[in-house]
Amino acid sequence: MKDKLIQELIRQHYMSGIGRLMKGVAHNMNGPLQVLSIQVELLKKIMAEEGKILIENKQEICAKKIGQLEEELERLHSMTDFIVNRCSTSEESNTSMVDLNEVIKDEVSLLHADLFFKHKVKKTLKLKESLPLISARYPDLSQALNHILQNAIEAVVDAEEREIIVETGLNGGNVFISVQDTGCGIPPSAQKKLFTPFYTTKSHPHPGLGLFLTKKILEPLRAKFKVESEPGMTRVAVFFPYKKEGKR
Repeated sequence: MKDKLIQELIRQHYMSGIGRLMKGVAHNMNGPLQVLSIQVELLKKIMAEEGKILIENKQEICAKKIGQLEEELERLHSMTDFIVNRCSTSEESNTSMVDLNEVIKDEVSLLHADLFFKHKVKKTLKLKESLPLISARYPDLSQALNHILQNAIEAVVDAEEREIIVETGLNGGNVFISVQDTGCGIPPSAQKKLFTPFYTTKSHPHPGLGLFLTKKILEPLRAKFKVESEPGMTRVAVFFPYKKEGKR
């Protein structure tokens, strides 16, 4: 496929994901906003008590409420930073040292806006501590991981056991991330075509571009892919070379 067409497909997929992103962000912001609203009303009630002095007990209550407000404001600031990072295009964002574990946590949190994923799927994170950082653009990693996770979610819809396992670790000179699901599995004949554009094993209408675009997005990082599948299990792993000085 021509480079311009590939870039346009990536752009369209990116834009289609913005709506899902905003839904997830709105869902995640609802909690802190509710806490802020409740705490503000309580503070107003305390402060409005006519003719009463804020005795020591009330001062302690106010201090506690203010601390809770500060915590929730920090959560909202973090979400704002996430929006800026996630919504930046590759042209707008700079390469930086990125922690794959943080990308995973952000994407899993975002996907909780999907009620099926939040309530019906068991999520297991096996994230290696002190994982070496990799040089990349955050939006690229975020978008690629989102494609892989969406595939895993779709794979377990009809499964008796619904579990998605996300793991990070080291393999030789590579940092890896793997996403494993308990779906029906992919036939060997189909595995060879997984990165072919418009190819899908899904029974429902599906563009069949997720893994193809994921591979294209991560090509500049020299990422390597490995797919393992059998009845009841599919595992997609991505390996990124890293420089030892990127280790924390």
